[in-house]
Amino acid sequence: MTENAQDPIYCLLFWEELVRFMDNKKPLPDVPSYEAVGLP
Repeated sequence: MTENAQDPIYCLLFWEELVRFMDNKKPLPDVPSYEAVGLP
């Protein structure tokens, strides 16, 4: 994820999905869908 951190669009999309996911689930859930967030 380090190489993608330079992309502001990726960061915005990642955080938008992350916040939305965390809003629906518990903070830092250990489920496969959490790791799949932001992946192509």
